[in-house]
Parts: sequence; structure tokens; C-alpha cells
Amino acid sequence: MKALALCGTLTACLIALASPVSRPLAAPPAPVPDTESIQGVWQRVNPIADNGDNLLPTMTLAIDGRRFAVQTGTAPVQEAEFSLDSSTLPKTITVSFPDGRAFGIYELTGHTLRLCISEPGANAVRPTEFKSFGESVTVSEFRRVRATAAK
Repeated sequence: MKALALCGTLTACLIALASPVSRPLAAPPAPVPDTESIQGVWQRVNPIADNGDNLLPTMTLAIDGRRFAVQTGTAPVQEAEFSLDSSTLPKTITVSFPDGRAFGIYELTGHTLRLCISEPGANAVRPTEFKSFGESVTVSEFRRVRATAAK
């Protein structure tokens, strides 16, 4: 009788252990904040004309911590500080250049970064969609060349 009771208890324990309800579920990995994901060196994907010529000069964006350096063609490097707000839709970026603040929106997907940003200055306004407005608001797409860790 004791052997039968023990067998029943062991069976109940095995069923409980095998039950998916009895095992704790692993928490999903926490998302990496955009401030960390955006770190690295990015190269602008230039539009190409029908004849194969680049329509825009080469642009490299190097992001290190909350600072970035922009190199456009052979022009001098421009440095700035930036802040991201990923809680908004679309996500926003604010850039502080020496000659004023620029406002924009961004989309970061894997190794692709899309920026729509205003020219810095007193009349700068934040765009609400990925659409260029003449010279005052531009849309650029970048591909990651090299990743670096956030500081």
C-alpha cells in the first residue's frame, strides 16, 4: 500500500514538473536603448542618377556617446551634441551645433539610420514626416560602416 502511495506521489510530481505552468517563463531580453544602438560610423546612401553619377557628396557620420562628427565631401568636419527621444512617434532628435539647434526625426532599424532634420537656426522647426522641404529640411539614409560602444 505504501509503495502504491509513493508511486502515485512520484507520478504527480513528474506531471507537475513537466507542466508548462510549473516552469517559470524567462523574461524577454530588455531592448537596447537607441542611444546605445546608434553608436558607430555611418555612411550616407547617396542617390544615384540614371548615368551612374552620385547626386550628393559623400557624407560620413561618426557617433560617439552623445556627440557626433559629420564629414560631407571635402568640407571641414562639423561636430555637435545630440539627444534622442524614442518615446515619441516618430522618434525625435535634437542636435546642438555651434550656430544653433536643429530638430529632426529618426528611424533606426538594424544597420540602417534614416534622418529627417532641419537646418540649425532660429527658424528651425521639427519635421513630422520623412519628407524634404527645399534646403531647410533634408532626409538622409545611412548604413552602418562600423559599430562602437556607447560611453
